[in-house]
Amino acid sequence: MATRIGDLLQDLVKATGLHQDHRFDPWAKKVKAVDAQLDNGYCFVGGFIKEGTVEYPLERTIYVVMTSQGSRNYQVKHYTVVVMDENGQFALPGLHTTGEKPGWALRLREGVQRLLADKPEVVPDYQI
Repeated sequence: MATRIGDLLQDLVKATGLHQDHRFDPWAKKVKAVDAQLDNGYCFVGGFIKEGTVEYPLERTIYVVMTSQGSRNYQVKHYTVVVMDENGQFALPGLHTTGEKPGWALRLREGVQRLLADKPEVVPDYQI
């Protein structure tokens, strides 16, 4: 299996196409499964991506990436699903929401389940 050395977290943030405010820390989670019994971010089963340079495998992987914008008092969190393919290319399947209203994980959960089932054609290509 091929690997790449780089800052995976920063690569994922860049792949979202959103500006990351340097005052806030982004995070990303590698999603291996979805627990449909949970209705918050814990429904995405998998590990968080550490900041810094790492060696990571080039394989089809689904990530949930959180970036923040705005001021400290009026911060908007963006949650974007990013898919990495076997060649290390990142793609946006059209699953994006913000934390302006509660339930961001619920808005992404079904689409992520479909991606994990390898049926990307049923995921809408628009913002949620």
